[in-house]
Amino acid sequence: MTAPDTVTVDHILVAVKNPRIPDGMEPDAAKELAYDLLKQLEAGADWAALKQKHSADPPPCGPYTMANDGVAPSGGAYPRAGMAKAFGDVGFGLEPGAIGMADFEPNDSPFGYHIIKRVT
Repeated sequence: MTAPDTVTVDHILVAVKNPRIPDGMEPDAAKELAYDLLKQLEAGADWAALKQKHSADPPPCGPYTMANDGVAPSGGAYPRAGMAKAFGDVGFGLEPGAIGMADFEPNDSPFGYHIIKRVT
């Protein structure tokens, strides 16, 4: 399967406490909440309601369009390389409508757990 030039994704950020997000959660609590939310979403819970209640991403907080590596961003798209690595990897790995998790990892996903829904 060839990766698309662009994808649009939405996400719920369950933030892990770090210097950029001092009011984030402790890693174990964030992981527990993130995977509980993922389970709820996979069972049909309302994306918008859970995002509004739980996402720590400040406005506009998505959706985001990302241009793949080697593709010039246009129309407000962000370069994939400008996002957290795991965010781009998961976003480009999903089929439209699918949901996935970018786990917290200090180098590849330093802000916390991203529950990602591919829009297009």
